[in-house]
Amino acid sequence: MRHTTRAAAITVMATGLLVLAGWALNLPFLKGPVPGLVQMKANTAIGLLAMGFSLFLLTLTPSDGLRRAAGVAGGVAVLIGALTVAEYLLGRNLGIDELVFRDENGIATVHPGRLAPQTAIEFLCLGSALVAMSGRRARHSLVDAFTGLGLVIALFAVLGYVYGASSLNKLPSLTPMALHTAIACLILSVGVAASHRGGFFVSGLTGHRIGSVAARRLLPFVLLLPALGWLRLKGQAAGLYSLETGVALLVLICAVVFAVAILYLARTLNRVDAERERTLAVEHLLATLVDASNEAILSADTDGILTSWNPGAERLYGYRAEEVLGSPLSMLIPPARGRDRARLFEAALAGERVARYDTQRLHKDGSMLDVAVTAAPLKQGEVVIGACAISHDISERLRAREILEATVQERTAELVRSREETLKCLALAAEYRDDDTAQHTERVGARAAMVARQLGLPDEFVALLRQAAPLHDVGKIGIPDEILLKAGKLTREEFEAMKQHTVMGGNLLSGSDSEILQLAERIALTHHERWDRGGYPAKLAGEDIPIAGRIVAVVDSFDAMTNDRPYRRASSVTDALGEIRRCSGSQFDPAVVAALVELHPRQLTSAKRSRGADAGPSVTDPSPSGATPPGRTNQGSLQTA
Repeated sequence: MRHTTRAAAITVMATGLLVLAGWALNLPFLKGPVPGLVQMKANTAIGLLAMGFSLFLLTLTPSDGLRRAAGVAGGVAVLIGALTVAEYLLGRNLGIDELVFRDENGIATVHPGRLAPQTAIEFLCLGSALVAMSGRRARHSLVDAFTGLGLVIALFAVLGYVYGASSLNKLPSLTPMALHTAIACLILSVGVAASHRGGFFVSGLTGHRIGSVAARRLLPFVLLLPALGWLRLKGQAAGLYSLETGVALLVLICAVVFAVAILYLARTLNRVDAERERTLAVEHLLATLVDASNEAILSADTDGILTSWNPGAERLYGYRAEEVLGSPLSMLIPPARGRDRARLFEAALAGERVARYDTQRLHKDGSMLDVAVTAAPLKQGEVVIGACAISHDISERLRAREILEATVQERTAELVRSREETLKCLALAAEYRDDDTAQHTERVGARAAMVARQLGLPDEFVALLRQAAPLHDVGKIGIPDEILLKAGKLTREEFEAMKQHTVMGGNLLSGSDSEILQLAERIALTHHERWDRGGYPAKLAGEDIPIAGRIVAVVDSFDAMTNDRPYRRASSVTDALGEIRRCSGSQFDPAVVAALVELHPRQLTSAKRSRGADAGPSVTDPSPSGATPPGRTNQGSLQTA
């Protein structure tokens, strides 16, 4: 309808502008396109231009400024029409007829420059309708009345020209209404009617009810009648038949047209009624399904007032339908869940669908219900008239999920314990061949975690390092006993074979998705690298060595010095720390050495003592350290092979 209204407004404005141009340039064909017929007056063109502009403004996005401008433009037409009617009633010239242009030699003009009486009344009607529509609240009955009267006046004038009946477009002894004025007013009347959505014409023709359907079907037949009358007159004028025959033919044709219209309408109404019956059947089926559903199904209007309540809702919430219908939806929402209204109800009113939202609701007895809610808008055509919600009790599901989560946690804990035991067994498999106490790997893991924590590394990394560090020498599984357990000096070939335990350990631990084993692989490959690039197997230096490898290099050497080995006696903690500090910056990362030194002696010995008497002699024994066999060192380093 907006396009129809806008097209009508533009057409009327264009007509007014062309006529004003004709008056300004003195071009008769613009004033009156049909020779011999009365021309449109300048005041008429101004009024049509004002009303077309007012109607165009009403098609735009409404605002206070646009409404005021539309009202002023419509008021201009009302003023022109009112002053002209006053001139006719008073028999006086009020000075407005030729205010803009002089009307000389006007065709069929009684009062030069003055509007025809029908045109003046047309301006009063259509201008008043536009003024009424420009208000914040249009008065439908007033707009319909003014528009209808203007439509009838314009239609009479047009039919007068079509049928040659001058009495329809003029009053005796007065200026007739111009043809293009009548057509412009007819177009303007249609545009005003189309723009008034809540009015008699639009609502009657565009509605979905049976009355609107009937109106749309009958209107084309009504518009056919004037054409039939015109054909009857032309046939008689051409001498094809007499007056009596022409009247008889017109009556017969009209009867046939009406009969066809009635039959066509009957078929249309039957089809509409059949669709209505099918709709009622579907609605009855849906109502039966809703009543039979185990889900709680309810609806509320736009104000949040409950309007429907199925038996499933009675079972879930404990309320009977008569207890809740007409009550606010908020009675079911716990105070702590107040935001649910915005999340569900208001979202549905905005046209959105909220699928399966887990929340809580209140039972009639005050207890809390765990429910999953799905909300959707209720629409009548394209207009949202409320919201509906389906609630499903998920209490059993939540209890089952809690049991499942507890079971998963228990099984996960078992898997973690099993993994830890597996890692310990893997570390011990190599340790039992090289350490009589079988506690070296545990001490390295515990002290590595202490140093990492002292360095301020993340707790997650500290926990991983605690489990990965014991696997640093797992590659010794592949070293022959005659080399691994040799008490004397290793030959160069034996030492080269011993160094391969880093590569063997990395290969053994590679290819795993476990973060622990991935970290253990890096440690196994790098815990014999040196800060000054003098280590093995990759000759890394400085911070190119992973921090885990740098930490294990220090604590492994410290543990080796403070515990008996097959080739020498244990050193004291003091002597071991002194030697560690001496090698800081050459063999070891200075920051890691500082972190180890900052640990309290009790922390350094706690890992060993916590394992009991089989942990070997106390590292605090003052016995002198034994000399490391030359073949056991890496070019004079502290690190054991």
